[in-house]
Amino acid sequence: MNDYPDITEQGQQAGAPELRLWRAALALMVLDARNHWHEKKGTGRDELRAFNDLCRCGPMTRWLCSMTGDNPEAVSEAFRGWCREAG
Repeated sequence: MNDYPDITEQGQQAGAPELRLWRAALALMVLDARNHWHEKKGTGRDELRAFNDLCRCGPMTRWLCSMTGDNPEAVSEAFRGWCREAG
């Protein structure tokens, strides 16, 4: 056993550095999904998974949002709206 807290249990209670880390992970997932949509630099499996997960409000989206305190349904809907506008 170590003396470090399990940040996966802290969720929204995580300190500022941990919260910034989770927010960065969510932002990277959105960037990967956008890259897949645009078929620019990100057309690999990770980008496809990010796109599908964000569109469907899947487990990765829900997990990251649980750690950042964001509403996963709102994040998913906002991404789908961005896709509609971006054409």
